[in-house]
Amino acid sequence: MKTIAANIRQKKLSVFDPMAGQAHAISSLTWLGHDVWLNDYNPALILLAWLRSRAVLNDLEILLHRYLDWLSGVELPSFDSGTNRDTAIEFHQGWIAPHVQDGLFEYANQLDGRSIGELFQDESNCRDELFKWASVVLAARRLVTYSKSDNTTWLKPGGLIRHTDIKKEIIQELEKLATWRREKTDRFGSSVFSSSESIASFSVSEAKNLKIDFARNADVVVCSPPYANRLDYSAMWAPELKVFEMLSDDSIFQQVKEAQIASTVTKGRQFHESDLDAIATDVSRSLKEIRDSKEYASIGYYYPYFANFCLDLHKSILSAAAASASAKMWLVFIRDTTRKDTLVESHRVVEFALEQAGFRRTDDTEFDIVRSHIGVARKGYAKQTLHGLAQREWSLIFTSVGGKHAG
Repeated sequence: MKTIAANIRQKKLSVFDPMAGQAHAISSLTWLGHDVWLNDYNPALILLAWLRSRAVLNDLEILLHRYLDWLSGVELPSFDSGTNRDTAIEFHQGWIAPHVQDGLFEYANQLDGRSIGELFQDESNCRDELFKWASVVLAARRLVTYSKSDNTTWLKPGGLIRHTDIKKEIIQELEKLATWRREKTDRFGSSVFSSSESIASFSVSEAKNLKIDFARNADVVVCSPPYANRLDYSAMWAPELKVFEMLSDDSIFQQVKEAQIASTVTKGRQFHESDLDAIATDVSRSLKEIRDSKEYASIGYYYPYFANFCLDLHKSILSAAAASASAKMWLVFIRDTTRKDTLVESHRVVEFALEQAGFRRTDDTEFDIVRSHIGVARKGYAKQTLHGLAQREWSLIFTSVGGKHAG
């Protein structure tokens, strides 16, 4: 956030994040008067980002009042296990227990049938409907059954069934949101959400397939792409995705799992060796080192995993550049990754793509060594490698040199 603040000093700028996630930092820029464009392939996270935007927080009391009035008229099935609720212990192996599935199915039947993409295309006139989606996603971890693995960010399905009153759980989560909003107005002043007319625009799309000119008026692009650390980001956000899936009646969880940047899925994701000619030569050379390595699963898994990551990242940067053709600056936060003794320089994928799009890295770029991260859990193996446990973290700053953006 310090790097963002140091480079966004004007009273009003337009900022685009093509891989926004929840957009904790970027969505709050609307409070300061900046316009933002936010995209992510995970629709559940974009809904959470939407909840934090200035216009929604400014109208939160009105939206909340209308939503609660609507919710009071929705009849949802109640949970009845036929046993003593104080003593019964029941386990469900999946993400969503049957009684919660029934309730969410009935809730979904009360929605107006438009997709999230359609609602965001007319966001200012669809806030009541978007609030119905976002409220359930916000309460997702109260509604699903899940457990944590050895990796605290990697969730697994299955857990003790809670005797869940869906309406009550949603309302309690919305009360927390209202309390959080009050804390912000107490800290920053009562007009923090009403003192500007800043706007936020939202998109749910693969970063490599963004709509041309989606963020055509953006001045600055800010993004933190996923790291190639074999973390399944769909598992990290599985509760939210699974609840969203119940409302949308599609297979969004599997879609995100397979198509997200740094997807751990390699089966069925074919590429040609010649495709690697499009990315930076030094990165392509590292990928071929992994391919030719005698280490376990190098050619069967790690080579296609890292290759797909680099190709997807390269295409996504070019797609984002085409979607924000007027942007004069990029801020990118990313980490390089190792596979045994091979260093995969993710920052070079970004740098090479942006050079093609007409940008040049500045001397303000920052580099750091990170020694506390998710990969430390595998330290028994990592200690034997050339690069050890440390990860190289980059805060990259690029400015336009007048080149033509690649499409």
